[in-house]
Amino acid sequence: MQFYKTSESELTKSMNSFVNRSGKSSRLGVPAGRGGVAGSWLWKTSLILGVVLLAACGENNKIEVASQPYQDLSIQVVVPKGWQFKDSWDFRLEEWSARTGAKVELVESDFADLDQPLLPTEKPPQLILFPWTRRGELLGDKRLQPFPEASLDESQLYWSDVLQGLREKQCTAEGGPYLLPLTAPVLVCYYRADLLDKAGLKPPESWTDYQKLLDQLENWAPGLTAAEPWSPEFRATMFLARAVSYVKSPGQLSVFFDVESGNPYIFSKGFVKALEVTQAAVKKLPREVFGYDPITCRNLVVSGKAALAIGLENGPEHLPLIMGAASPAVQSKPAVAQRGDKIAVGICQLPGANQVFNSTFDTWESYENSAYHVTYTGFAGMCAAVPRSTTAEQSAAALNLLSSLVHEAGSQFPQGTRSPVRESEMTNAGAWAGQELSAEEASNYVAAVARSLRDRQQVSELPVVGHAEFRAVLTAGLTQALEKDRPAAETLDSVALQWKEVLKKLGQDRVLKSYRRALGLSERQKYE
Repeated sequence: MQFYKTSESELTKSMNSFVNRSGKSSRLGVPAGRGGVAGSWLWKTSLILGVVLLAACGENNKIEVASQPYQDLSIQVVVPKGWQFKDSWDFRLEEWSARTGAKVELVESDFADLDQPLLPTEKPPQLILFPWTRRGELLGDKRLQPFPEASLDESQLYWSDVLQGLREKQCTAEGGPYLLPLTAPVLVCYYRADLLDKAGLKPPESWTDYQKLLDQLENWAPGLTAAEPWSPEFRATMFLARAVSYVKSPGQLSVFFDVESGNPYIFSKGFVKALEVTQAAVKKLPREVFGYDPITCRNLVVSGKAALAIGLENGPEHLPLIMGAASPAVQSKPAVAQRGDKIAVGICQLPGANQVFNSTFDTWESYENSAYHVTYTGFAGMCAAVPRSTTAEQSAAALNLLSSLVHEAGSQFPQGTRSPVRESEMTNAGAWAGQELSAEEASNYVAAVARSLRDRQQVSELPVVGHAEFRAVLTAGLTQALEKDRPAAETLDSVALQWKEVLKKLGQDRVLKSYRRALGLSERQKYE
């Protein structure tokens, strides 16, 4: 039996720490209310209990403690550079180390540097937090290990709490769940609810409905504009978010590449149709949209300057949305929107398509009565995983640390590194939305996100080795199509040819392997 000597001041410090944790955040890291009456009552009760324990221990003041389960283990955690993880987690890591006996080392990595190895080779880490856009490489090269079954229950990673579509389609590969989502942004549609109601119109369910609202904008929202994020940094994402509902029919896996051959699908009839629809929409927008990001578009509706927009929320602090693997230092903080007078903002899921192209049968499938939606994500945000080289004992410690950080210290994550990805996080909309939105509007935003991420029809942005190269080629092609009105079919034929060159450079088999793994498929079997 182990004992240690505890002074009254040490016990008081420990009780204070317990009360602060209890009053500061909920179980899953969503900021809750401040301590208040409950916190005061808990503190008094804890202090009385502490005094009783001290008295019971006698003159030696000895209290029995549990053994440290990971004593003498060293856990290295790789985190994205520039996000202030060390400052945010310093106290929490010290506390976890004292409780478990393990030592923790944080190592920053610049995931935007494509020449830098994703995982250190000399001293492999036991836990890695990395951008979604790099998952194709880690999964394709089999650099990660699945989470053990024992780590998935409510007391640890609480796997069943992760929104179903995100959990099954983005986080799971062959062999089980590999990735724990921390943030997974999705685009939503903002609209002036008061103006639509006045005109007797409804929010857009399909991209056809959306185009009609654009065409009739002067009638139902005179003097106002519409906004979409077509800045060079977001151009490929905005197009693909519109396109996926036209190109991914139910049950079909091939979207960007053929899952059997690895050949590009970007020139398929579905993508061509989506680009034609996009060109028609952009012609109704001001030229300024070619410099807009999603938060700027959102702000234009909230401020009363736009009646319709595509955008998203990025928390109460209005942090910039960090694309791909970039560091927060790359972008400046966007201006806070001044709420427009006497306006009502509506927020709904991104529109879907009335028809989708089935490339397997080379036919169009119609959805005239209700739009067909496919969720597009993985263009920003990050997730956590355990490298394959980690031992079973190290993995248990690493996942215990991850669980502690996510559940107990969720509010202590650096700003911009968490978004609603769990069912339990849907009840606190104010933690995820800008302060200019009313409580009802914030709830509508969270509901739109939940609906999107629950949906099992999901596509992640180019989840392959070479994500950045493929995306850059597509961005250049879209610039020709949108700013210089190049025909859609001609544009995407050119993009496909350039994608083939990228495939040749990277190795088509390697890219295909990463794509299949990201989709949950095994490696393609070769037959003689």
